[in-house]
Amino acid sequence: MKKILIAVICLLFLSGCGVSKKKLDLNDVGNKLSSSKYFTNHEIINSDVVLNRYSIDTSKFEELMMLSSTKYDDATMVFIAYPNNAETKKEFETFIDSYNSQWVGMNYFPEQKQLVENGLYTDYNNYLVYIVSEDNNRVLNIIKG
Repeated sequence: MKKILIAVICLLFLSGCGVSKKKLDLNDVGNKLSSSKYFTNHEIINSDVVLNRYSIDTSKFEELMMLSSTKYDDATMVFIAYPNNAETKKEFETFIDSYNSQWVGMNYFPEQKQLVENGLYTDYNNYLVYIVSEDNNRVLNIIKG
């Protein structure tokens, strides 16, 4: 009986007690977000557009997915990225600062400004996640699946 108990404990220890960091399927996440009520006029932006439109060095990320509005007066968006290393987190945060200052400083669209000010920046399974929406927590739950 002791051998079985020790074997089970060792197995749990080696497997990390069932806690694992799963990779996100960013295509699937993008499709789910695109079809949600929060992002009705949005498109998934490819990495070339992310680089050209937002001056983000996309080579610093293993994976990224950006969902952006097709309307100029809509600040809602989602940006998810998996950094190559810890230093690239700064590139992501620089984007967030720039995005915030554009919408908040512009102040042409008060409702959109409020959404940006209430944006959610977090990490999930080592992915960096930035959400600007009417309900950031629900959008985060969509991302988590």
